[in-house]
Amino acid sequence: RQRQMCIRDSPYGIYDVDPNSGPVNGKHQIMIYGNGFTRDGKPMCRFGIPGSYATSDGVVLSKDRMLCNAPKTFDVPKVSELPLAVPLSISFFDENVNPWTGAKFKGRLLQSEAHFDPWTKSGEIYRFYLQPVIVRIDPNTAKVGEIIDVYVFADPKTPFIEPIAPATSSDAEIGIKCKFGRFGTTIGVYLNKTTIRCVTPHTKIDPDDVIKEVVNLEVAMNG
Repeated sequence: RQRQMCIRDSPYGIYDVDPNSGPVNGKHQIMIYGNGFTRDGKPMCRFGIPGSYATSDGVVLSKDRMLCNAPKTFDVPKVSELPLAVPLSISFFDENVNPWTGAKFKGRLLQSEAHFDPWTKSGEIYRFYLQPVIVRIDPNTAKVGEIIDVYVFADPKTPFIEPIAPATSSDAEIGIKCKFGRFGTTIGVYLNKTTIRCVTPHTKIDPDDVIKEVVNLEVAMNG
């Protein structure tokens, strides 16, 4: 008797990832957009290529949205270097468990079991990079509400990366962001590997309420 397995009433897949890049040390979440997502089973995300995979748990928010934690570590293949773009896949099944019996695989797989692969193959890409280390800002002062260009310089050992072009109009906010403390956040422009240009933010804070305030300028390469 031939055994058949109904994996789902409808297939699941990915059509967008936000953000589509992040630091190699993780510590952030990724929104996955797709279809057929379910809270039944074990939602997971997989980053990498055969021989160099990293997986993390996912949380289903709705039938078309789920959150993935970026892996805490990702081992870059010896033949590659950062920044590195790798395939991103999702699954709602544990690939180490027999889908027919629920038992964990032991030893050699049966021919009927060996082909079981729950991971999507949509072609979505996620890019890992080293978090840039900022070494200088010029100028480093500005009046509240004054709109000026601010050039940010990175250590050449941890360079800035050019943002991936947005895949859809909904990704318009993906890119470099410059945060000037409580005064606001603006879009940054990639100039080269060691330089980006930020613009001081328009703010509703009254200049008369600020005598002098020192804030951290934070740069996010993935929006």
